[in-house]
Amino acid sequence: MDGGIMKSQGIPFWVWVCLAGVVAFTFVPLSSRFRAEQSNRAVELSAEIDAIEQLAAGQQLSLVEALDRLKRSGLGAVVVSEETLDDVVKYSGDLRIESLPEGAGTRILASQGIADRLAKGLQVRFGNARVQVAPLPDGAAEILVVGYHYATLRGVSLGLPPQWTSVIRSSGLRVIGRMSNPLGANPDSVRGSIEWASGQGMAVFLPQGEQVLGRREGLDALIESLRSKGLLYASPEFVKIGGDSTVLREAPEIAVSLHSAQTAELDRMANSEIVERYVRAGRERNCRILLLRPATYSSKAPLEDFAKIAGGIRDGLIRSGAGVGPARPFAPVQTLPFLPALLCLLSAPVAFFAALAITANRSIASLLTVLLLISGAATLTGAFVSYAALALAVLFPVAAFVVCERLEAVLPVRFLAVSGVSLIGGLCVAAVLTSPEYFVRGAVFSGVKLSLLGPIALVGAAAFVRYAGGWPSLKQPATWLQLSLGLLVLAAFGMLAIRTGNDNPAAVSDLELRFRAMLDALLYVRPRTKEFLIGHPMLVVSLGLMALHRSGNRKVGGWLALALALAWIGQTGIVNTLCHLHTPLSIGLTRVAVGLMTGGILGGALWLVARRALRPGGA
Repeated sequence: MDGGIMKSQGIPFWVWVCLAGVVAFTFVPLSSRFRAEQSNRAVELSAEIDAIEQLAAGQQLSLVEALDRLKRSGLGAVVVSEETLDDVVKYSGDLRIESLPEGAGTRILASQGIADRLAKGLQVRFGNARVQVAPLPDGAAEILVVGYHYATLRGVSLGLPPQWTSVIRSSGLRVIGRMSNPLGANPDSVRGSIEWASGQGMAVFLPQGEQVLGRREGLDALIESLRSKGLLYASPEFVKIGGDSTVLREAPEIAVSLHSAQTAELDRMANSEIVERYVRAGRERNCRILLLRPATYSSKAPLEDFAKIAGGIRDGLIRSGAGVGPARPFAPVQTLPFLPALLCLLSAPVAFFAALAITANRSIASLLTVLLLISGAATLTGAFVSYAALALAVLFPVAAFVVCERLEAVLPVRFLAVSGVSLIGGLCVAAVLTSPEYFVRGAVFSGVKLSLLGPIALVGAAAFVRYAGGWPSLKQPATWLQLSLGLLVLAAFGMLAIRTGNDNPAAVSDLELRFRAMLDALLYVRPRTKEFLIGHPMLVVSLGLMALHRSGNRKVGGWLALALALAWIGQTGIVNTLCHLHTPLSIGLTRVAVGLMTGGILGGALWLVARRALRPGGA
């Protein structure tokens, strides 16, 4: 490129060829993933049957009328929880229960309306041999459960309430069955429970309580039953349930993610914020089912207010391009044979070049390159793919530092080139870990923290040695300004470490939540705060300071080292954005682009101020 815009004499041509080759080979799996995501954008709105009935009663409406109103607002499914024998005893006067002496068992006299259901539930749980049914006149029955006291029977599931499932189905809505894992469940009872619920019209299974039905030894029976009946498995987002990750990992082809919020959370939010929360879950996190709950218990028209929120979520999803419809699992993604090994092989020259440029030691550069090749070769066994992905995620932001130092071009081109090289690391992770279990969090990239913090530490150390005098400078007396800056930087990196990962323990402040909400309202996709407010602006400043340093102004060396360390928060953030594999690829790439644009503009303004301050006399 002529005209003084771009010269890459400091970077061999073969490095650019290798970078282009890596990008080219990520195209097949990434394009296949993009098509899979674009073809499955429908989100299903759902609500709980008991909440719907209570809201309907607040307006003197029947359940049928309430379901019809909500259906017109976008509702597609209704969640129904299983009932236990104890639940039925509380509202039914048609049962007589007698515990037989000496542990002989329990005798139950049940009327016509409940006898068949009660017998079915007990037989599913204890088997036909333990449950004896003797028909009585008028459809009633005497049920003898041999050997079990009533206390053991109280928690037995009687399936989904038929009075609700029939109304839901006749209203043209799908049934989401919520079922728990009873103490003592076995594979046969798991199969029987799913078969029974399927016969009642259940289309989606939703786990209830602390464990998935069948956890642990009965999970194979659960998965087998769901597959054979053509049922979906709904995995609640941000909820830890024993056995959930196993089902997602073993059967991603039947799994969908479900997002919900508690009324206590929603009560603190405006209706517009509630709508935005649910829309983001469907659009940005691949949640295919949204479980809506009332924002408040009291209202002049409770059902109508709830319907308006549902309608707002429906309209928001349609505007975002997601749409509303029955939830579906994601289709398998096409990939290339031996892709991780191939990407490591193509990246090896880049690794050698970057390591040699930073360390000036061929032995170290060769060793690191061999380690990269070994991680790629290990994936040929069908395992260790995450290790190869981690190696690539660390490599490219570090290589971007070398590009930052060696590429001769105008500042905007260098800014984009450096960020583009870092982006390749994220593309590699997204390409080698592209499969349906990642879409539903059945598997996650376990190297998130190391891929984010590792390059920052490496680049920060290299910049400290190159531009701030290295270890000898630590022997010099420190000023209060230097100590204060050091503490601030350490605190910033500590918070970054705490808040990074698939499940981080650090809460987000109310102020930050409001700031995020404002960005969500202003931008199509909200960029990551640490990227566009810290990392990308400091990259612009770093590039400007680097030009001053090259021109002979060595006094800026310390500031340059600090700016580079902060700038790589943004560069590793680019990779980290694409490591969130449950986020649609289009959203991740858009988030990166928006972050670069806004961060670049802020950085340009910051550099104009800094450059004036660095002039002789400060003007």
